[in-house]
Order: sequence, then C-alpha cells, then structure tokens
Amino acid sequence: MCFTVRLTFLASPSLSSIVSLSCLSLYSQVQEAKVNEVKINEAREHYRPVAVRASLLYFIMNDLNKINPMYQFSLKAFNVVFHKAVEMADPFEDVKIRVHTLIDCVTYSSFNYISRGLFERDKLTFTAQLAFQLLLMSKEIDVRELDFLLRFNIDHQYVSPVEFLSNSAWSAIKVQRGFVSSQKLITPDTVLGFFLSEQVMSFTDEFRGLDRDIEGSPKRWKKLVESESPEKEKFPQEWKGKSSLQKLIMMRALRPDRMTYALR
Repeated sequence: MCFTVRLTFLASPSLSSIVSLSCLSLYSQVQEAKVNEVKINEAREHYRPVAVRASLLYFIMNDLNKINPMYQFSLKAFNVVFHKAVEMADPFEDVKIRVHTLIDCVTYSSFNYISRGLFERDKLTFTAQLAFQLLLMSKEIDVRELDFLLRFNIDHQYVSPVEFLSNSAWSAIKVQRGFVSSQKLITPDTVLGFFLSEQVMSFTDEFRGLDRDIEGSPKRWKKLVESESPEKEKFPQEWKGKSSLQKLIMMRALRPDRMTYALR
C-alpha cells in the first residue's frame, strides 16, 4: 500500500496531506484488525473444550428419543440452558480455571435440565451413558471394554464347572475370541453404544486367568456370587484392584441381575 498519495490535480498542499494521513490511518486499522483476528482465534481455541462438552451433551440428549419417543428436546431450548450456565459460572482471570469452571457449570446445568424431563426408570440409563461418554473423552476407559459391557456378545457353549455359576455366566468368562484392536470413530449415531467386533474377557491380559481363579478358589467366589449385594463386596485376590469398568464387566458376567445397583 502506498503511504503517500500524489494528487497532481490538487492545488492545495494541505488537502494532499489530509488524504495521506487518511491513507495511513486506514492502513493502521487494517493491521490492527489482523492482529485482533489472531488474538480472537487464539482465545477461541482456549474455549473450544467448552463447545466440545456442550456438543456431546446435546447429542446425548437428542438420542434419548431412541429410549422413548416422548423425549423431544430442541436446540433452541438447549442454547438457553447453555447461555444461562455460562452466565452463572464464576469468573476467573486464569483462562484454564475459567474453562474448567465453564465446563463444570455447563455439564451440571445440562444434566439437571435433561433429568427433569425423564421418567424415573430412564434416569440411570442417561446418567450412565453420560458418565461413560465423559470418561471416553478423557481417555480414562477403554472403548473396547465399554463395548463388551454394553453389547456382551458371547457364545453360550461352555458348561460351568462350579454349581454357583450358570452356563451363561461361565461362557462370558471363558469365551476366547479376543478384543479387536481397531476402534471406530465415535459419532452422535453411536452415542448409545459402539458397534465393533465381538470381544471377550478372559482372552485379554486384564482378565487372563479369571476362569482358573474361580475354579481354584470356588469358596471365595461363591461367597461373592451368592451375596445379597455382591456389588458392595470386594472381589477376591488381585481382582479387587481392577478398574471400576472392569469390575462392572465381571459383575455382569457373574450377577447380571445386580447391574442396576452396581451402576449407582
């Protein structure tokens, strides 16, 4: 851009100076706008996790009509909840703390808003789904283990060697097909489950030897399985050190009737 504008047809030097100053001012404003654009883009990236969390919450909410067609939520109403949550969040100068506060406030407000519109029997399903999705986003659980817990595809072909376990429960422990190594992309269409290949428990390192431990220490496992509230009992031996999700998988194999209580 030219800093000096020469207008030969202008007779007055002062008028030429005014035009030159206007040109300089315009150039300065353009440069300032470019700098501001960079700053805005950087700030927007800092707050992207808030948008990601809100997006996840909306798609989980939107998929609830698969449970019951009566569950209909609008994007407009969700936007109102989102903006109110942003206004309610405590302000902080530190961007990281501010973002963390916004995420917590948006999650809490959205959870309360959605829960109020659900039947009592469906609230646990929604809560569990939300918890699983958040744990997946933070990579605190394995998508393959979650898929096995949700789908629980097993072949009922094994005969239980112990009297306190059914053939179905023993098949869940003994099936040997192995976890698949590939993972499909998580999309809103798969928010209620991930459609991967059939997976197993005892074939992985995490569950290797479970069948042998049950056969080797039947009294300990019988006490757990026949307990009135097995979800409150500690698993025998090193199995008590497994993650919460892995314990849920074992609980579903051993006492599927207590899964509702185990999720609470």
